[in-house]
Amino acid sequence: MRLPWHHHAKITDSDALDAFATGMNPQQYSITVARGLTKTLEDAQLEAVLGHELTHIRNGDVRLLVIAGVISFFAELIVRIFFQSGLAWAADGVAATMTGAGGTIYALLMPWPWLRWRGSSRS
Repeated sequence: MRLPWHHHAKITDSDALDAFATGMNPQQYSITVARGLTKTLEDAQLEAVLGHELTHIRNGDVRLLVIAGVISFFAELIVRIFFQSGLAWAADGVAATMTGAGGTIYALLMPWPWLRWRGSSRS
C-alpha cells in the first residue's frame, strides 16, 4: 500500500520508549521515535511500532484528535462562561445585595446583562 505523503522520520534524543505521529496534511506528516526505543527494541518490534504510527497517519487520527480538541476546548469554554461562572456571579450578586453594596459591586460582578440575577435590588 502506498501512502500519500513524503516520509519524514525524526529521532529525538530521549531515553523514553516512545513514538508518535504528527501532521495535519501530507506536507506535515512525520513520525518521531525516541532514541531509547531504537536502542531497546529489536528490528521486527521497531517495524511494528512504525507500522502502528503509519496507520495513525493513514487513518487521519492526528487530524481527528486536533478537531476533537478544538471542539472540546470551545465546549468547556461555553460551560464555564454560561454555567459555572454564571452561578458564581449570581451568588456574588446575592452576597453584594445582602451586604448593602448591591448596585456598585453587583454591576462590577455581572458584566453581561443576560446573566444578572433577577432577584437582586439594584441601587
